[in-house]
Amino acid sequence: MSVSLVFMDGFDYLTVGNATEKWDQIQGTASLVTGAYGKGEGFFGGGSGGGVIGKTWPSNFVNGFHGFHYFYPVGPTNDSPICLFVETATTQVDIRIDSLGQIYATRNGTLLGSHSTTRLVVGQLYWFEVYVVIDGSAGIVIVQCSGMGLSPGTVLLNLTSQNTAATANLYFNVTNLRPAGNSSWHDNFHFWTGTSSDFIGEHIIDTKLPNGAGSNAAWTPSGGGSNFAKVNEANNDGDTTYVSSATPNQIDSYAFANLSESAGSILAVAVNTIDRIDDATPRTMEHFVKSSSATALGASISPGASFKNHQSIFQTDPNTSAAWTVSGRNAAEFGMKEIS
Repeated sequence: MSVSLVFMDGFDYLTVGNATEKWDQIQGTASLVTGAYGKGEGFFGGGSGGGVIGKTWPSNFVNGFHGFHYFYPVGPTNDSPICLFVETATTQVDIRIDSLGQIYATRNGTLLGSHSTTRLVVGQLYWFEVYVVIDGSAGIVIVQCSGMGLSPGTVLLNLTSQNTAATANLYFNVTNLRPAGNSSWHDNFHFWTGTSSDFIGEHIIDTKLPNGAGSNAAWTPSGGGSNFAKVNEANNDGDTTYVSSATPNQIDSYAFANLSESAGSILAVAVNTIDRIDDATPRTMEHFVKSSSATALGASISPGASFKNHQSIFQTDPNTSAAWTVSGRNAAEFGMKEIS
């Protein structure tokens, strides 16, 4: 397996009002509801006109996967997209559901293929994985699904040798999630790259906040007190509580609440900060992980003048160079390092 996870979001803490700190756009009516299996929250696109959440990627992707939980709506309208692979403002490929529960794929509205024998059941939770390759003649769309009556990895679509390019550009750089009907929602969204065999199976996201001090506390807490207590609010409170640094190589790290699960495999750990700069000097930082005595850093981050969420993905435990275990994740600390 050559999975390279790019982004994930469990929708568990940011309000809809603050969601554009992590996503780029929210259109129409949207809210948060109880998430998959009653865990955390999910993005609900209900109401008049529905709601759309979208994210622009920093790179162009010829191929990639979307994985997410989807609560199948009661009474969806025909021709309703549930996830879209977009090039700038034009949809390359979307996955849709009709009023009978049939899944099908289109190239910006032109039918590519459908699954006519399996109908999803209304009012049920499903896990979707969608793989696409954008190409004028060798495009691919594969949809796997599990849930009510469907065993893990059930293939609903396996389309090859397709024209999946609605533009002259053979890539996508935007993801959109949309509702079908007026009662659907998405949760546990994952975006990753790999080959057509790199389906990951059903995953949930367990989102946790700092709950204690780590071994590094070099950044300055606003108003004094414990560093971790300034960064563990469920939603960004702006310049009310925060930690700050203008000194290269300073590290702030924190202990985090244990995962809710006591066992199981971990695909990756995502470290998120909501950050900004408040001076005229360009600044860079990197997310920091410490596991036992081993440390790791994420890619360089350059905050702007407004608060934005930045995320770094760590797919292996730096202490073992292998996949994270629950005990390894629970014992690790996470934070950030001022670079310049």
